[in-house]
Amino acid sequence: MSISTRFAFAAAVLFAAVPLARADQCHLARVASLDMTMWHGGLIIPTSIKGATKSMLVDTGAPLSSMDPQAVQDLQLATHTIRRNAMFDSDGREFREEAIIPTLQIGDMQATDVPVLVEPSRLSEDDTVAGLLGEDFLRHYEIELDFAAHKLNLLSQDHCPGQVIYWKADAVA
Repeated sequence: MSISTRFAFAAAVLFAAVPLARADQCHLARVASLDMTMWHGGLIIPTSIKGATKSMLVDTGAPLSSMDPQAVQDLQLATHTIRRNAMFDSDGREFREEAIIPTLQIGDMQATDVPVLVEPSRLSEDDTVAGLLGEDFLRHYEIELDFAAHKLNLLSQDHCPGQVIYWKADAVA
């Protein structure tokens, strides 16, 4: 066998083995599995803000995360005036302040110094919801809503192309 033939054969074996090795490493990794409940047509999950257990609304339509002004006051979060272009909520009220959450824990994940907008008005009169998690937080994860089990699962985006579905399914839509 000539040197070029041996090299071509070795290269073919090597390149054929690489996808097999990668296929074994390709799988979805669940980052967090959280209890979720329905609240006024939305979904809320438990979180810990500065060590206090608080419910947060999951809002896939909100570009930025925010906090209820009463929750900001109760938790004594540091705030500052927003000095950028005006931003408004869906009712036309202007966001004027931003707060910093020193520690935010969701499941086993913990973040520090998380900036959030301060809502222009209360989210709920009964203090059910301390704030909402928007696209700025959610964009880092694949999201699975398991309504039967009442779970919101956050999955790592680090998976192989086309390997998003991890359950057995005869049909997928």
